Amino acid sequence: MSATVLETLLTTEEVAAQLGTRVGLLREWKYLDDKDNGHRGPKATKVGRLVRYKPSDIASWLDAQQVAS
Repeated sequence: MSATVLETLLTTEEVAAQLGTRVGLLREWKYLDDKDNGHRGPKATKVGRLVRYKPSDIASWLDAQQVAS
């Protein structure tokens, strides 16, 4: 029997602080991504009525933001 390892989910406020951005911007990105299936911000996870972010999803999103120089 294998144990499932769960990531600690982060709040919108915690992610905004880590990224150095506004909470409102993350909320706007999520709203627009939900509306048109876009990928402006990191993937959000709904837990009931709460919005949470997986650290691995944030890392993946950040990796995708890198611009080749």
